[in-house]
Amino acid sequence: MLLFAVDVPSAEFPAALGAALSKIKTGIAALPEKQKAVLAEKAVLMLVPYLIRKSDSAEIDEDVQTVLVASTNRYLRMVSMTPKSRVSKALVEESRGKGKLSAEQISEVVGSVKGQG
Repeated sequence: MLLFAVDVPSAEFPAALGAALSKIKTGIAALPEKQKAVLAEKAVLMLVPYLIRKSDSAEIDEDVQTVLVASTNRYLRMVSMTPKSRVSKALVEESRGKGKLSAEQISEVVGSVKGQG
C-alpha cells in the first residue's frame, strides 16, 4: 500500500506519514469550524486501511502503528457529531462505547462494515 508514492515497508514511510499528518493538521486548523469534521473524516478514511492490513501487519512498525491509532482516534473525536460514511459512523459509535479504539478494534469494526456492504 502506498502513501504519497511511498510503500509501507520502506524506510521513508514514517516520514511520509508524518508529513501527511502535518498537512492534515495544518489544513484542519485553517478551516472554518463547520468544515473541520469533513476533513477529519477524510483523514480517518485515509488512515484506516493501514490499520486493517491483518496479513501485512508485521510490515508496520509498532511506533508507526501507535501514531496511526492515535491519529485515527483524534480525528474520530472531531467527526463524532457528523459522520457521513458507513465506516466513520460505525467507528464513532464504537468509540462512544469504549473511548479510544485499538488497532484491533478498528480492524474489527471496519471488517464488520465491509462485510455488510
